Amino acid sequence: MRFHTLLIVMTLLLVAAGATGCGGEPTSVATADALSVAQERGANAREVKEATMTPLPSPEPAEVTPPPEAEQVVQLAIEDLAEQLGVEPEEIRLMSVEAMEWSDASLGCPQPDMMYTQVITPGYKVVLEAQGERYEYHTDTATNVVLCQPEIGGTDSGSPVTPSAATEGEPLADAKPPAAAEEAVKLAKEDLIKRLGVATDVIRLVSAEAVDWSDASLGCPQPGMMYAQVITPGFLVTIEAEGQQYEYHTDEGRFVVLCEE
Repeated sequence: MRFHTLLIVMTLLLVAAGATGCGGEPTSVATADALSVAQERGANAREVKEATMTPLPSPEPAEVTPPPEAEQVVQLAIEDLAEQLGVEPEEIRLMSVEAMEWSDASLGCPQPDMMYTQVITPGYKVVLEAQGERYEYHTDTATNVVLCQPEIGGTDSGSPVTPSAATEGEPLADAKPPAAAEEAVKLAKEDLIKRLGVATDVIRLVSAEAVDWSDASLGCPQPGMMYAQVITPGFLVTIEAEGQQYEYHTDEGRFVVLCEE
């Protein structure tokens, strides 16, 4: 009886051992095969993983908001670029606005055969984007904007938008002066018309800039004259006639002085 019991127990143990061996071996072999394949194809596996990963969408660049004092020139630059490219202004993105002090009235974009007032001119550098390209405008603080860029669609992109370049046989276009300078500009034009004996339509305003003169001479002292030593606010007005530019210094009232060498 005991012999039969021991025999049954041993048989059961052998069966259990055989089952473990049979069940474990395939598992061991399968695991080794998987590791071998992974080692052999490790680089490809990484590439497949990277290729199948879903990229996160790139955030849209934030819209740049110009400072209030630059809004007018930024809008003028956008409108000019839209016209040159033949697109809607809404398709143009403002990328940056940077306050500048240009070394003269050319706004950093001098044109051949043009003369410019040699005075520090505050303004802005405006960068716009349209149709995947970027365009750089230089401006003053009033209404003059210049596209410093190669030609677009055959237009001389380096010429000022305001005033616009005049074509032969067409009247010259005036820059628009700040409201506070309108009277001074009017007086300067009237004086130059009398001096040259020319018609009104052959002269144009190039620029009108607010200036604080160091004394009542308005920056143009005359020999033998004495002037009040007081800061005098006024304007520097540049007018062009018959291909020549004339510089007027004014106060905020009714005094205008043609500064000639």
